[in-house]
Amino acid sequence: MLFKANHSRIMCCFVQFSTKKDVVRWIFQLNQLILLAAYANGFDVQLTFYTDHRQLEVVCFQKPNFKLLGNLPNLPSFNFKDLTYRDCPLPINNQTFVEQLSVFLDSTRLYSIRRLFFIDNAHLSDMETLEPQLFAGLQNLKLLSMKNPSSMPLDNPLMFKHLVKLKKIKYDRRNRDFPEQSYKLVSNMPKLKILSIYNNSLKHISQFTELPKLVNLNISSNQLVTLNDDVFYGLPKLKILDLSFNNLTRLTTRLFNRNMKLRVFLADNQQSSGVIIENNVFAGLKKLEVVSLSNCKIIALPNGIFDDCIQLIKVNLSHNKLQNLPENILRSSYLTELHLQNNELMSMLPDFLFRDATNLRILRLGFNSIETLNK
Repeated sequence: MLFKANHSRIMCCFVQFSTKKDVVRWIFQLNQLILLAAYANGFDVQLTFYTDHRQLEVVCFQKPNFKLLGNLPNLPSFNFKDLTYRDCPLPINNQTFVEQLSVFLDSTRLYSIRRLFFIDNAHLSDMETLEPQLFAGLQNLKLLSMKNPSSMPLDNPLMFKHLVKLKKIKYDRRNRDFPEQSYKLVSNMPKLKILSIYNNSLKHISQFTELPKLVNLNISSNQLVTLNDDVFYGLPKLKILDLSFNNLTRLTTRLFNRNMKLRVFLADNQQSSGVIIENNVFAGLKKLEVVSLSNCKIIALPNGIFDDCIQLIKVNLSHNKLQNLPENILRSSYLTELHLQNNELMSMLPDFLFRDATNLRILRLGFNSIETLNK
């Protein structure tokens, strides 16, 4: 186990001692004690405290025995709000995360954590299914980020039941197999506002559970092919949706029937053979401001696709296979950006395309085959 004494850590310990001389003496003694334990037991742990952000980082280089840290004299009480837990094993035998770390960290501080980051814990964690007890005691947690936390699926729908104040989840298994029903993990989380499950292997979602306060959903960089009409029905306050880098083949007419607060829709770079846009898919979304469907191999757009999208500001349809545009495609006086470059447009644009776009500032038509423009 190694507790290195760089400048930031001396600053952290200085607030715990009366003089800098005491700090240096403590660092020297602590290093001696921990190094003896490390060489004797064959493991290595590094603790780093960042005073500016009140963040503690625990990094493991081999599978540790945390109890040895509990025997160290004069271990300081770190005043942290954020905790990063990197390359270290997750608790087993129904032990809580707080219990595992409280042998050397103040349990009161652990109970008060606001942001928790699990990073690459899978390779040192045992092959056991994680249980809800893992998060017991973290009732003040507001942000949970999990990047490759376990080699086992998180398929317990009550996994986060103890996180009653959680508002933001980021989950990234880095292209490991992702169980189809894992999105049910967020059930019974009425305060959740941001959910990010990008960069997984999610192939299908039947319907998201009721999340009454969710405003931001990121499911980009997965393997989604189709979306059921009711997939987002349980997200009445959804404002930002990112579906980029999937394999989508179609956006259906009723997809956003219950998402009247939607403002930003991103679905760039679909890896399928092409995306079919059905009639009126965005029609009636009066708060919609941004739509980006770049590089989706779209061949045609239906009439009425943006009907009553009165606050539309930016539309990106670049890098597709569009040969023409419907005359009534846009009727927003707020429109400031329209990206149509790298398509297959040949004829002049519809006469009434820009009739109401009095605030249009950016129009990109490069790399098409347009021969004439309307006056």
